[in-house]
Amino acid sequence: MNSHIISYLYLPDTSLYCPLCFINFVSAAAWTLFTSMTTVVYPDVMMAGYNDNRFVALYFISYMCLTFFFFQNVILGSICNIYNTSKETKEKELDQVREDLCREAFKLLSGEDVNYVTRQQLMGVFLILNDDCDEIE
Repeated sequence: MNSHIISYLYLPDTSLYCPLCFINFVSAAAWTLFTSMTTVVYPDVMMAGYNDNRFVALYFISYMCLTFFFFQNVILGSICNIYNTSKETKEKELDQVREDLCREAFKLLSGEDVNYVTRQQLMGVFLILNDDCDEIE
């Protein structure tokens, strides 16, 4: 909205102002400001206005300070927060899968009616692991 007001002041010819074109104008202005925030076309955008009116530099300098020191930190913080939340969710899912697999292995090893594993059963598992897995030795 502010860019619309500034551009209206910058282009005082009222024949260029079209209320029906407001959405297209705002989207184009937002895209220009976004690319300016990423400093891709910042000199091109600022110098075009600076050549016509020197006070445009105050707008662009204040905009750049605001975006560099505030908005980019907010965006980066949001991305980090989403990443950490996603990582925690995946870790919880993996922990649940591990727990389910351990319970299933215990049921297979102990049997259906017994809630314990004997020493002989464990020694049998270890013998099989020693023969089949070279990394254990």
